[in-house]
Amino acid sequence: MPVSLAARLLFAARTAYLIPPPGGPALVPPPEYGLRNVATCSGGRDDIDAALIADADEGLVLAFRGTFPPNSPDHAQTVLDWLNDGDAIFVPGGDLPGRLHQGFRNTLNDLWPLLQDPLVARANAASRTTPIYVTGHSKGGAVAFLAAMRCRSVLIAAGLANPVFVCTFAAARPGDQDFANVFDAAIQHAVRYEYAEDIVPHVPPENALRLLLRKIPNLSGIREIEDGFVSPGDLHYLARGSTPATPPEGDSPLLALQRIARIVECAAKFDFRTIVDDHSIGLQSGYATAITGGT
Repeated sequence: MPVSLAARLLFAARTAYLIPPPGGPALVPPPEYGLRNVATCSGGRDDIDAALIADADEGLVLAFRGTFPPNSPDHAQTVLDWLNDGDAIFVPGGDLPGRLHQGFRNTLNDLWPLLQDPLVARANAASRTTPIYVTGHSKGGAVAFLAAMRCRSVLIAAGLANPVFVCTFAAARPGDQDFANVFDAAIQHAVRYEYAEDIVPHVPPENALRLLLRKIPNLSGIREIEDGFVSPGDLHYLARGSTPATPPEGDSPLLALQRIARIVECAAKFDFRTIVDDHSIGLQSGYATAITGGT
């Protein structure tokens, strides 16, 4: 059975979690993922940031690794950690528009010197119509939005016209509305998949969600952070029980309110396992079931 483009990029986002530390063995994804000639890089403090470049039937793939999920069985603490990202403050974008999440901008800045030349070389060796797909899960999805803008700039500077597309999974919010406006005008094929009660696409959280969650004892320690983070691209919301045949839902004020209400309901019932599990892109996860049928 042919693999859909969304499934291919989900596999790439999942493979990014397998990137070895510097000096480790070469990364060889499962053959069914369809990722070839994989090159990896790591950077940042303790090499916590990582990305890969690969060839695929559809084009070139650039995938960023997300935050490693904690092994603690305390699911409430996991949710609190996600909500309390220490770098959730705005900083100037520099060569990128608007104001950006400091942590995500730093991740891109740590990795980009290792990615730029190999990416341009592969694009130069390919056809001018070969697309570049930028993807990632969680933090990796947020960084993917920023990287797509920088990728487009360096390709233009190199005289290349390869189109840049973005597809993210459970991406956190990378910047403010000014960044989103410029991004949406420049990268016109950008999709973000978000599933059920996954809370990370709401991180850093809007005031409405943060104030409600702070009323719950387990989450009363949520710190004050800057407001105004938004998500660029087109939402493809995957409701619980979705399959590859289920059309995703687009963004709307009603859907946004319904999602916040369901997340708060889970938290109020201390059902933090659902919130954590809904963030996974592993085998048989909600994302995998909706996009690949479970693989």
